[in-house]
Amino acid sequence: MEIGIALRNIIIDDADITALVSTRVYPSTLPQDPTLPALTVGEISFPMEPLIDLAYPRYQLTVWADSDASRDAVGRAILYCLQRWKGTQDGIRIEQITFLNKMKLKDPETGRLTMPMDFQVNYREE
Repeated sequence: MEIGIALRNIIIDDADITALVSTRVYPSTLPQDPTLPALTVGEISFPMEPLIDLAYPRYQLTVWADSDASRDAVGRAILYCLQRWKGTQDGIRIEQITFLNKMKLKDPETGRLTMPMDFQVNYREE
C-alpha cells in the first residue's frame, strides 16, 4: 500500500470530515465542476532515511470551499483528525503525522476559497 493512499483513507475514515466533504477527497487536483467543499491530497516531498527504513514525506491537503465558514470547518476537522495521529493504516506503521502550516487563499482562476495545509508523515518502510 502507498502512504498517500493510506493518508487519504485516514481522512475518509474520520466521521467529522466525511460529514463535511463525504468522499470528495481527490489526488492532487479537483475534477471539473466539483461539488464543494472538497479536498485534494498531494505529495510535496519524499525524504527518507534508508539505513533505518524511516520515511517522512510532506503532504499538502487543500480544502476547497465556497464560503469562509465551510473552509474553516473542514480545516479544523482535518487538523483534529491528523495532528499527532499514530497507528497502522492499510498495513503501514505511521509513527506520527505532524501539522506544519496552513494558509487561507482564494484561487485566482476559479474564485474558490482554498486552505492548503501541510503535514509531515513519519512512517516505517516495510
